[in-house]
Amino acid sequence: MTWRTADSIPQEKLNAIRVERELFDLQHPQPWDEATLAEYYRQFEGRYQNWLDEGAGACLLRRAELRRAVEDVIMRFDRSRYVVYALVVMPNHVHVLFMPLGGHSIAGILKGWKGVSARAVNDATGRDGSFWQKESWDHCVRSAAQFRKFLNYIRANDPAIAYIACETEGRR
Repeated sequence: MTWRTADSIPQEKLNAIRVERELFDLQHPQPWDEATLAEYYRQFEGRYQNWLDEGAGACLLRRAELRRAVEDVIMRFDRSRYVVYALVVMPNHVHVLFMPLGGHSIAGILKGWKGVSARAVNDATGRDGSFWQKESWDHCVRSAAQFRKFLNYIRANDPAIAYIACETEGRR
């Protein structure tokens, strides 16, 4: 799951990629096989991630106390509502590799994370209004190879701040 701050990508870029994605979806109905999924990532994910990494917007999550507040919200129900395998909070976006537990939905979990963390950041900075963009990017992990790919991607974003469960058991 990836989501971003409301100011992280200029609207004109988002509108352009949205049109391209709609066309791709029409030409490639789901469920996608591995080859189609790879083509989707090649066409869209790289650009999207590059835009995030350009560091547009206020990048409030560069501040360690705000990044930690977001991490704490995500980790609060680890192993009771979901299992967090990997997590990294970047200056203007978040990546989490997780699995819901006990009937908890991905949408419900994400809504809780975004709502509680937005309030924490807004309270700490004296801001109001939307902190997170409404949209998010989720990916269903369909194989061990995909799991490793996402795990390694999160680790590579910033190894100094990334939480990887299999490397930190008992430390958090």
